[in-house]
Amino acid sequence: MPSQRETEIGFERRRSLLIVRIRGSIELFCVESLRKSIADALEAEETTALVVSFAEVTLVDSTGLGLFIALEKRLHGSCELRLCEMSASVKAVFQYARIFSRFDVDDSLASTLASLGAKP
Repeated sequence: MPSQRETEIGFERRRSLLIVRIRGSIELFCVESLRKSIADALEAEETTALVVSFAEVTLVDSTGLGLFIALEKRLHGSCELRLCEMSASVKAVFQYARIFSRFDVDDSLASTLASLGAKP
């Protein structure tokens, strides 16, 4: 597992669906790099849904929350944003900041894909 200073991002494309898997922490030192990587992936091909898996996310700080608020605002109406596989501690950060209800959050990637009509 990466340390807090080693955040990794992976992408999987399923037609117009983009799955983003983040591993490590989402905090000040890496947010700009994550923002650019996601923006580049979105611009590379038409995307109707962006799914972010938090399965291997260990920490989200306020700048990380800002990343998802900015994504939600940027994509509003043009691309559906779905978050999934949040640990209890990551979910608590979103709830404590009172932004959890802004997002569609699923317990599993499979349930997210099913709700979007994609095969798991």
